[in-house]
Amino acid sequence: MGVAKKRRLTPKLINQFVKLIRDGLPFDACCDMLEVSTERFWTWRNEGENFLNSGGGPPEHEDSARFVAAIRKAFAEYKYGHVKRANTKADWIRSLALLERRDRRNFGRREVEGGSAEEYSPDDKFL
Repeated sequence: MGVAKKRRLTPKLINQFVKLIRDGLPFDACCDMLEVSTERFWTWRNEGENFLNSGGGPPEHEDSARFVAAIRKAFAEYKYGHVKRANTKADWIRSLALLERRDRRNFGRREVEGGSAEEYSPDDKFL
């Protein structure tokens, strides 16, 4: 693999990110594959998020906004594919495990508030 180089955010690069994310590759691995530094990726992502959340911004951040919208959709398509597979008998455990790991907020296991039923102090056990 080559050294990450400073790249421009082009429609072709956005499409390459989308394909890799849709296939389930984590963001940092996508950056490695496309020879984009992770710092650059997060800069584009932050610029795009700010542009979308504020309803506008500097015109030079429009490409970043398109990038964010495209990777959001790609990640949603990835999750949707696994949700569909999890609802079938074939290979549902693998899909559910991937969803739990990639989107813990929506698919992760929830623990009871306060932790386990048995709370103890290690000092109490050994005194």
